[in-house]
Amino acid sequence: MRTIRVTGKGQLKVKPDMTRITMSLEGTFPEYSDALRRSAEDTERIKDLLSGFGFERTDLKTLNFNVETEYESYKEHGTYKQRFVGYKYHHLMKVEFESDNERLGKLLYALAHCPVKPEFRLSYTVKDPEAAKNELLGKAIADAKEKATVLTTAAGVTLKSMLYCGRNGLKPRINDEDTIGVPLDAYIPDLKLAFLAIGRGTKTENDTQAIAKHLCERRGIVLEAVSYRASSESLCMDIKRAFQEAHVYFISDFEEDIEIAHTQFYRWRR
Repeated sequence: MRTIRVTGKGQLKVKPDMTRITMSLEGTFPEYSDALRRSAEDTERIKDLLSGFGFERTDLKTLNFNVETEYESYKEHGTYKQRFVGYKYHHLMKVEFESDNERLGKLLYALAHCPVKPEFRLSYTVKDPEAAKNELLGKAIADAKEKATVLTTAAGVTLKSMLYCGRNGLKPRINDEDTIGVPLDAYIPDLKLAFLAIGRGTKTENDTQAIAKHLCERRGIVLEAVSYRASSESLCMDIKRAFQEAHVYFISDFEEDIEIAHTQFYRWRR
């Protein structure tokens, strides 16, 4: 089975509805036990402060905690040495709440004047990130489906041009990119006739069509832009007309042509 692989893109703007305050405490003490004790005491002081603004003590979450040895350099008799200073703890925490500028302002003032003097910074997020991710994924899937539909419907232009080429002993180049450097759905070298499937009406498509037309004219190639969104009958008629302008004439039944093209399309997909 042949497959068509497309990449979908999605864009989503979400207004933040949650405020996050990230705080860090640190200190250095001669004894390891003193570092742990001071860290616990300072953390409790932060919890006490937050409680005054309606937070539960469990709302303060630890992101990272570590204790490491601290040394300092000194010079003795012209030689630099290191000596042990103590144990330094570092405690990184966060608290999140639904965005409220008045509450935030009072809380920041309290933290700035807190005896513990934590370092803190602000960031913003959304309460339900999974919902935003799912919506974004849905947009990407929809975009991929649209692109796949464009590719499969545009294949009708290619198949119908192949059908008429076969009836006249002509050999088309399918999905040709070498002739002019821009992809053509079909190019018949013997007739210097090319087909380009259009239908989205986007600026990118219009620009591509204009470039392809200019490059074809420079090489003496007739470019026929055919809408794949047209009915099957109109599509067959447009392609036949293009062949007739290249002085290739044939009589066939539209319904038969459409049925053959559809059959070839499903065989091509398999």
